[in-house]
Amino acid sequence: MIFTRLNSFALFFALTFTIGIISGCATQQQVREIVTKSNASLMSAMLPDIPGWGDAMPLADSETGTNQKPWLAPSAKIDAFIETHPDQKATASALRVRQAMLLLAYKQYNLARAAFDMVEPQLLTNARDKALYDLRVHLVWWFRVSQLDSISLQEFQKADSALGAFQAKVNTLADSPAIRDYLAEMRVWIALYAALKITNQGRAKAYIENGIDDYAKIFTDKDLTALEEASDPAGGKVSMVDIRRRLRAKPVIDYAKDVIKRQRITPAFESDVFNRLIKGNP
Repeated sequence: MIFTRLNSFALFFALTFTIGIISGCATQQQVREIVTKSNASLMSAMLPDIPGWGDAMPLADSETGTNQKPWLAPSAKIDAFIETHPDQKATASALRVRQAMLLLAYKQYNLARAAFDMVEPQLLTNARDKALYDLRVHLVWWFRVSQLDSISLQEFQKADSALGAFQAKVNTLADSPAIRDYLAEMRVWIALYAALKITNQGRAKAYIENGIDDYAKIFTDKDLTALEEASDPAGGKVSMVDIRRRLRAKPVIDYAKDVIKRQRITPAFESDVFNRLIKGNP
């Protein structure tokens, strides 16, 4: 299911979240502890991707003595920190974004929406938090709808709206490649999902072409060469962002192949490399 792949988006958030907007050693240590705890829960959200772990194997919570709600303790820590530090409004808003993404990873859609609602967007200081907040409606929709086996016409309309909003945001993030890649990848999954669920082959073809064409634009010439040659993604001097971008392309490509096969369509992509990677050499 798509959501097993969506859970891996938690890894991006866990590994890239930092707060540099607070002062005071005690406060910094508290925030570090909150981040560490929520990172552990976000990583736990990935476990369904591992065969044999079942549906959402959680980490044990030593404070509550339960492992039934692994999101509960880190979310409560965020609430407690914000309540006891009313002067740290910028930190609070950044933590609310983190809280919302944690809750989405565990399918707590209403709570995630409430966390986003408590953000003061004018206080967000980095491109990642601003982008996630701006796309909050579409993020909540996508994490929810990706669980459904079939979707209604109304959901396809929401998919179209999400695709437009995601791409508009991606186009503004050239100077922030990590969050740009995150959103571009999520966008292509939305397009592939819509292509798979739609019954009209023409629309399925349009969805997959639109999704892959825009996704391909985030790859540099060096990225494309590495993908096509199946070379070491870390070969040469490349950043972790570049490595992650290359590694995460493979499941997208594999899923696109599956959608094409199941929908019996013949799309044509703007990128020659992605044409070859997905459709094979002519």
